[in-house]
Amino acid sequence: MQKIHDEIQLDENTRKLIFDINKELESKDKELKSKDIEINALKIEIENLKSIILNRNKKIFGKSSEKFSGEQLSLFNEAELYSDLKKEEPEKEEIKYIRNKSSKKNTKKENLSELERVTIHHKLEENERQCDCCSTPMDFIGTTSKEILKYIPAKLYVEEHINYSYACKSCQPEEEKTNIITSKAPNTLLSKSMASNEILSHVMSLKYLYALPLYRQENYFKMLGLSLSRQTLSNWIVRAANEFELIYKIMKKELLKRNYIQADETTLKVLEKNGDESRTKHYMWLYKSGTNINPIILYEYQRTRSGTNPKNFLEKFSGYLQTDGYAGYN
Repeated sequence: MQKIHDEIQLDENTRKLIFDINKELESKDKELKSKDIEINALKIEIENLKSIILNRNKKIFGKSSEKFSGEQLSLFNEAELYSDLKKEEPEKEEIKYIRNKSSKKNTKKENLSELERVTIHHKLEENERQCDCCSTPMDFIGTTSKEILKYIPAKLYVEEHINYSYACKSCQPEEEKTNIITSKAPNTLLSKSMASNEILSHVMSLKYLYALPLYRQENYFKMLGLSLSRQTLSNWIVRAANEFELIYKIMKKELLKRNYIQADETTLKVLEKNGDESRTKHYMWLYKSGTNINPIILYEYQRTRSGTNPKNFLEKFSGYLQTDGYAGYN
């Protein structure tokens, strides 16, 4: 009898041991799966970083028609670049403290005050104002409001101008030349071009104010439904620059009349005609008037840092010149 009891007890111990082993195996299996997920996440992160480095090297060491900075390189890889799949989200912790009220001027209210405002009232219809308990009409007691920031995407459209001509029929039999008058459409900066003043200023702002290269502008306008080659965009900019040259000369003439000018120069990367980056340093020179009158700021591109550049530019200037310690201004 004791022998049978021992066998039963042994069998129970064996089952418990097997159960514990299976439980431990399941735990190990879950741990391995977790490690596999972590390894796969790391592999994805490594591939993303490899891609970023490869693109960076191509832009630095490879040929490109337009150069751009590292900030542009990470524009579309920002999420992958700064993500960390291994890092757990931090636990929320409530902290209470007393601080002085901020005196920042640029509050949310002030930031939105210059924008166009559209107000939409959401009122209930009369049949919706019935009390669901006793069906009595409910009285108005107040409002709540919420501000949301809306965005209207840019769009292109064709504006066709049709000029009408009129002739004097009374003069026509007696005169050799018929008296004709024609209405006039608004003038544009580039008279024999489809470019309006608005799209021309937009292209130049994207290029020089927001550092958007022409090949990206080409894609930008394509997404808006218009095929504009970078050659066309380039031609617009060059022609506009030629038109603005007269304004530049007038501003320079006014600048040289001032009694105080600040000057500085900085290096500039340029492309040769074959598309390669120039191996020599080129310079952009800046000349700025004081702020006591409407300030004038002019840029002048030169291939060298020679002192003859500011000497020629400031030839008719007889006031005070403020510069850094560069001897070329002497």
